[in-house]
Amino acid sequence: MQHSEIAREAGLTEDRIVVVEDGEAVELDETTIERGAKVSTGLVFVDGLGVGDVEKVVLRDRRHLAEDGILVVTLTVERESLAVRAGPDLISRGVIEPELSSKLMGDARAAAMASIARFADTHADVNMLKEAIHDAVSQTVYKKTRRRPMVIPVVLEI
Repeated sequence: MQHSEIAREAGLTEDRIVVVEDGEAVELDETTIERGAKVSTGLVFVDGLGVGDVEKVVLRDRRHLAEDGILVVTLTVERESLAVRAGPDLISRGVIEPELSSKLMGDARAAAMASIARFADTHADVNMLKEAIHDAVSQTVYKKTRRRPMVIPVVLEI
């Protein structure tokens, strides 16, 4: 519509202006312009240098991040005993307003520590620890906010 307004302002007559929707063809020759047949089209996504190669899973993850945010839980544990030496630290983006986040982050940190405590003296695998942290933090945040941010546990072994 805006392009048709520009065309009118430039002096083109109505018979030389055609406004079409996506998928509508326009047929031109030396003297005429008219609507053509409807063409089956779809959406083409452009991502950086790639055109049309954005996977559905990538779009789903981006939508999830945009709606619920991300929460990264970082901590350092001893390799043998899984004793916590630093953390857990929580970094959030797009999860909750800053005024409410200190209480929520405290609760999520406590949930992470409780999940870690279950593995004391078990010689559990770090991947099991990450999964337990993920589940505990996810459940805590959901109970408090009814949102499901992407929770990424990062465990450094020393």
